[in-house]
Amino acid sequence: MQERVEDGCATVGSMAVDWARYLAAYHRDNPGITERVLSRSTHGEVGDPYRWLRSGLPQESGVVVDVAAGNLPLRPLFSRDTRYIGCDLSESELALAAGQGRSGMVLADINRLPLADACADAAVSSMGLMLVTSPQAALNELARVLRPGGALALLLPAQWPLRPIDVLPLVSLSWALKGPGSMPNVIGARRARRLIRRAGLVPLDIRRARFRLPIRSAADAELAVAALYTPGRSEKQRKRAIAALKHLAPNGELPVPLLRVIARRSPAD
Repeated sequence: MQERVEDGCATVGSMAVDWARYLAAYHRDNPGITERVLSRSTHGEVGDPYRWLRSGLPQESGVVVDVAAGNLPLRPLFSRDTRYIGCDLSESELALAAGQGRSGMVLADINRLPLADACADAAVSSMGLMLVTSPQAALNELARVLRPGGALALLLPAQWPLRPIDVLPLVSLSWALKGPGSMPNVIGARRARRLIRRAGLVPLDIRRARFRLPIRSAADAELAVAALYTPGRSEKQRKRAIAALKHLAPNGELPVPLLRVIARRSPAD
């Protein structure tokens, strides 16, 4: 299934998708679902994706701005001394964060952060940059709020690394959905490096890792499919995808390949 993106809208198959509307409804109805998947995804050397992302920032981070923060899953990984500001547009996600006892949430658009220039020691975004209408505008805004020398850490979906055992479940899932899950933007290593430089930032480290999401039960299969963005897919297709993944239980897994990008604002700025 082909997807073409223009000005925040995509064509999935033959249907145009209003991504802003789709994502607003999806996260209204499924708050916390990204954390439910990523917190269960593991890598033998680096732990879960959130810890991997956090490890790319200085241990003492001062003021941290987390954008497209969802229900603030990164908040527990920063010390109480950190002034953490978690920005998201979803009231449902932020309400869940409050219910989980996580502080620092702000209802805000990544493109118009209510923050002063050069106010943050670090900026971070987990699985958010590919969802915005203009990744370049979002990175420009993050560069604006970073102080000179400040660090940036991004976590994004990747297409690899994969293992031979990943082929069958991925093909089965794609067949059931008539194509892979969709996203407004595809940002690989080259594009990430280009966007970062255009924002006036310096890329420091860009690497990929394969995490594994265990499929132990029917509930795990349902969660894995529910966590995909599937505009234009029917309920019948989603049920077929769940059925395909159920066959992996009780000892199967799905790959979760991710891209981590670390950059900084030049100290000379």
